[in-house]
Amino acid sequence: MKKIILITALMTALFTGQLLAFVYANHSCLAYNDCDLPEGDRVVGPPIGGLIIDGAGYFLKSHAQVLMLLNKVELSELHGMDYAGMQALVKDALENMEKAGETYQSLIAAAKQTPL
Repeated sequence: MKKIILITALMTALFTGQLLAFVYANHSCLAYNDCDLPEGDRVVGPPIGGLIIDGAGYFLKSHAQVLMLLNKVELSELHGMDYAGMQALVKDALENMEKAGETYQSLIAAAKQTPL
């Protein structure tokens, strides 16, 4: 039980810090690669808008799975502990958090290439 609470706390803390600041910080048309610029001045690589959407999607999936896990923990007194279901939720939540982290790293790299 302590391990599940620790994992949940860690997953929540991971995405309430600096990574979300990078997502919200870049709002220029250059970041989304949709400005009317000559071809040579356009940002090379994946557009930041798509990376934001992908990263947020993975993060929100993970967050939903953590909430489902907490729901299972809360209801375990009434219905018994479903260890296999809880383990599957933790595994899926961690995979989605890893994908979100990788996407945010790509986002950060793309943002560094974006001209000011």
